[in-house]
Amino acid sequence: MNIQTITLVAALIAAITSIGNVYFNYLSATSLERQKWDKAREDELKKNLRLALADFSRELATGVQRATWLLWIAENNPSSFSEKDLSTYDEEMRAILPRFFTARVMVAAHDIATYERLSDLTSRLYKLDSDIAVAGQQFRQSRKDGLKALQLLYREAQQLHPRLPDELAKVISLPPAK
Repeated sequence: MNIQTITLVAALIAAITSIGNVYFNYLSATSLERQKWDKAREDELKKNLRLALADFSRELATGVQRATWLLWIAENNPSSFSEKDLSTYDEEMRAILPRFFTARVMVAAHDIATYERLSDLTSRLYKLDSDIAVAGQQFRQSRKDGLKALQLLYREAQQLHPRLPDELAKVISLPPAK
């Protein structure tokens, strides 16, 4: 083998090695970029879920607080409780419940398992609101019976309202579904 052949073979080996290095560097960089993109996407999804949960929590707390306040008046100041209190409650809940529904849908859009874990809290607000509506009808027919029904509901609301942050924290602290 002469020197020219050896030089040519060495140049070919160097070229093939160089092309191989470029290709493997490309694969490595592409993989790294893909991992960064996946991580950024995952972080964005988690952030959006946290925001949806914050909206859900705010609307749930607003609804429970509003119901508890109405029932507090019935319990602690029954002589001043009036049909106007019920009407104001109805108007405010008509504004709260659609936002609450939307917040629930946004949680479901981000993580259905978290949405399902929130169903008990959701049901409790809807039940409390429904029970208040029934007691309100009783109040319109018989002030005494309606006040009694509302006062019984106050005890239920008293149990739900202070435990709400802890119950939400338990649900929210669970990892989202994959």
